[in-house]
Amino acid sequence: MQPSASKVIDDNLEQLGGFYQLGVYREKAFIKNMEDKIGESDEKIVVLITGGFHTPGITSRLKDEGYSYVVVAPAVTKKSDSRLYFSVLRGKKSHLEEALNVENR
Repeated sequence: MQPSASKVIDDNLEQLGGFYQLGVYREKAFIKNMEDKIGESDEKIVVLITGGFHTPGITSRLKDEGYSYVVVAPAVTKKSDSRLYFSVLRGKKSHLEEALNVENR
């Protein structure tokens, strides 16, 4: 028997592939922008902040380019509310932002 999510994945495989391909393009842009900024200054140490989704791709690219790097990540001890994450991706205000009448940026 096929898992219920499998049909959803199968029906949307092209869109999912596009989502991950965009992630790869963004990682390339992160590295290019970082290198451009390094080229504009004499700095030897830089900080590149990304979401955890990009960690494997970014660290692989940094290693391939010969950069030394350190990954700093929070210790996640419990599952968060995924609705908050997806509302941020959609540009929607969180309940706290709505209560405080905070403008989206």
